Amino acid sequence: MFVGRVDLGNGSGYELVITPLKGSVMEGQWDTKTDLVLISVIQSGRCCTCRPDDHPNRYVKNLNIPKQDAELLAKWLQDNF
Repeated sequence: MFVGRVDLGNGSGYELVITPLKGSVMEGQWDTKTDLVLISVIQSGRCCTCRPDDHPNRYVKNLNIPKQDAELLAKWLQDNF
C-alpha cells in the first residue's frame, strides 16, 4: 500500500492512496488480469480501480484530472508498480 504525495514534475501533485488488489477478480475486461490497484485521490475523494499499465484516459475520466496529469500519473504508476 502506498499513501503519500506524488509529484508529477509539472507543478502538479496529488495525495494518493494506492492499494494493491493483486489476485482480485473483476468481471469484464479484467477477468484474466489480476494485478489491479485501487487509486484514491485524497483531494477530490475520487477513486478508480485500474491496472498499473492502463491508458491515461481512464484517469481523466474516473479521477477527473487533466490529461497531462493523467499521462504523468500513468508513467509514474508504470515506473513504480
